[in-house]
Amino acid sequence: MRSPAWAFTRNLVWSTDGHVWAVWQVPTAPYLYQSTDRKLRTHAAIRSALTALTTPALWLSVCHDTTIADLTAATTTGVDADSTSRIADQLESLQGGTPRLFARRTYLAIQLPAVQTTWQALRSRASRELTRVTGLATLPPDADLVAAHLRQANRLTAKMSSMPGMVAVPPAELQWLYARLLARSIAPPALPGRDVDVNRPAAAPTFDAVVHEGGTNTDQDRPDHRRYVRVSTVDGVAYQTVLAIADLPSSWEFPGGLGEWFAAVDAAPWPVDWAAWIRPIPNARARDATKRQARELTNQVDEYDGEPAGPPASLAEAAAAVAAEQAELEAAPATPELKTTMLISVSGATLLELEDQAQQLAGLFEGSEYLLPRPTGCQTDLLAAMLPGGRIPTACRDYLQHLLPRDLASSIPTNSGHAGDAHGMLLGVNVDAPGTPVLFDPAAGPASRRSGSLAVFGALGAGKSYLIKRCAHATVDRHGRVIVVDPTEAGEYAALASVMPGRSQVISLDADTDACLDPLVVFDRRDDKVRYAVGFLSQLVGAAPLSPAGITLSEAVAAVVDRNGRLVDVVDELDDTDGRDVVDLARTLRYLVDEPMARVAFGTAPPLELSADYIVLRTPRLSLPDRDQLDRPDAANQLLPEQLVSQALLYLVAAVARQVTFRDARFAVALFDEAWSLTRTAAGRALLLEGVRDGRKHNAAVWLSSQHPDDLGDPRLADLLGPRFVFRLAGQAAGGGLALLGLEDAPQWRDLVTTDDVDGLPSGTCMFRDLDGRVVRVAIAPAASAALEDAFDTNPADISTDTTTGRHRQAA
Repeated sequence: MRSPAWAFTRNLVWSTDGHVWAVWQVPTAPYLYQSTDRKLRTHAAIRSALTALTTPALWLSVCHDTTIADLTAATTTGVDADSTSRIADQLESLQGGTPRLFARRTYLAIQLPAVQTTWQALRSRASRELTRVTGLATLPPDADLVAAHLRQANRLTAKMSSMPGMVAVPPAELQWLYARLLARSIAPPALPGRDVDVNRPAAAPTFDAVVHEGGTNTDQDRPDHRRYVRVSTVDGVAYQTVLAIADLPSSWEFPGGLGEWFAAVDAAPWPVDWAAWIRPIPNARARDATKRQARELTNQVDEYDGEPAGPPASLAEAAAAVAAEQAELEAAPATPELKTTMLISVSGATLLELEDQAQQLAGLFEGSEYLLPRPTGCQTDLLAAMLPGGRIPTACRDYLQHLLPRDLASSIPTNSGHAGDAHGMLLGVNVDAPGTPVLFDPAAGPASRRSGSLAVFGALGAGKSYLIKRCAHATVDRHGRVIVVDPTEAGEYAALASVMPGRSQVISLDADTDACLDPLVVFDRRDDKVRYAVGFLSQLVGAAPLSPAGITLSEAVAAVVDRNGRLVDVVDELDDTDGRDVVDLARTLRYLVDEPMARVAFGTAPPLELSADYIVLRTPRLSLPDRDQLDRPDAANQLLPEQLVSQALLYLVAAVARQVTFRDARFAVALFDEAWSLTRTAAGRALLLEGVRDGRKHNAAVWLSSQHPDDLGDPRLADLLGPRFVFRLAGQAAGGGLALLGLEDAPQWRDLVTTDDVDGLPSGTCMFRDLDGRVVRVAIAPAASAALEDAFDTNPADISTDTTTGRHRQAA
């Protein structure tokens, strides 16, 4: 088997038949969960690019294995040696329990118009053949020819403006694309990085393999049809087969009809390559051809005049399809017809594996009225056709499809299962594109000038706490900081301190605490002292900021701050102020100061010293009002004194957490579980909104976790979030979850986020929307060790770590 190319220059492929092709990598994105509007925009962009074609083109999509080495490199960026070793061990252990991991890359190759005369092209081809036969080194392409073809490629890039993000493929990657063809399922080469010299010409690799059409007599489990190739290399033997799309539905709707066939390929749990060979026919020629077809069909109908049953229904369907194509061509004179041959290829280490994949693939399409036969006698040629510069064998003439750009665009050749970040923790595996790993870097948002703040929502037991603990551990593992407000009685986040890398600090905020949260002592800047003290006191006494009581509080706080006093001195300041309203305010405040939990803010102990990498502020003793109480119109008048104190203290705790994260140059996170307790108050919402809005410029983020998306309380919070995670939800929460993900509120998506079976979101599976707005369904990967698994476990009965002793516990 000969390589169909002899040299690569920049993104140019010089084929052995004298043609030159330009190759680009096409940007791809998960398609399944896009909104109807986004799907239509995707279709329009692809359609526009296809309409611009005037020369033959190849749309090619290939899968490459993601090895343990690849994952280790991607998941240990910025991690120390001990953590790297542990992560590598985790990935090794996961390999046996997960499907084969791989990623998809999609390319568009376009044949460039000739710039040589026929005689010059023939002479060049003869020269190359002579050097090949004699074993002499082939000279690189002429510099003037290279420059001319590069100018053509640049003009094509401009014509393809409907698909921004197309990247010229460098020679090293083109070499890899060729070298991997016959190495599939044996020892495929590693994908090279993009930091190679794109100006250096490269020779096309010689296929160092023996290829047997139909295999050999020694092949175990050899099928009778023999529609496969046997590939033998020094590294082993594997088998490949190519299927062709021979029949399409007579018609389909977009989106959601019987189209989108290339998007469906990613549902296979093993790598599938596909290629679409496209030969554009100018509009005028295509219209003439459809007129001839219409006349031929009319003549065929006339042949059934004497038949009682009349002509078959297939003739009427064919005539309708021709009429529709003719109308489209006449309505849009710039639209070409695309003569398209579509190939799908799989490989296997054994023939049993190969046959199983081919049969499953054909079955996947048959239910949607597609036929995927395996051509006989030209499998080797079809393999070569899966490369830029290759040629479709004449034996595949029967598999030619006459499509318009709108038809081929509806196949969605830009689909992939890729979402998440290039580096970061192994979040899990894409459920809808099995084998595609999803990485998540908690610090990626601020690093790319975007929001790193996130929200996690899910019903009890769905897995949200497990995920957010994994993310917290990954953040500290990558030298970030995390401060958690832990309201749980069992101390879920305090239990995590024993397995956290770096230094941990667990502080229980209760009546007996030996540390103080007095905002006049904790904060450094005068504005912060006044702002947070006023916010705390206003919530405590139920005073609106611009009410007479609120203004009086502000003036009293400012006076105490100016003489370097403490929060308890505000009561004395009010006692020294005249006015009946002030007397009532001071009396109310003095009464609440005597509440045991109020000592956390009004005490005289030293302020908190928060310097650890992982900090837990335990607040289980706060008597927070429930949601129903906070939703009542007269909530402020119905709450008990301890509830008023607890609610105000939670605001103060959140303010301290925000301050700690904003002060640190490292990436830092303020994590709030059961976030509804903050977002149900105006002051709490304002505090979180500011933290989310300003987090990016401070290299910080706010993480929110709760059971219902409506717990955000403010649509502006949702708009400012970066990554979003939605686990299984209760039925009434489905609409909010879908809105957070950017999905339409449609019955199939409601069923998806509210069911716990394999077709929905079982425990440990979530919908993930990444920083780029890509939505995928992810099965969360398990922890790196048994110790971490125990620490991430959210079941209180399984938490054995002692969290009641030691308020400044150091973790090893």
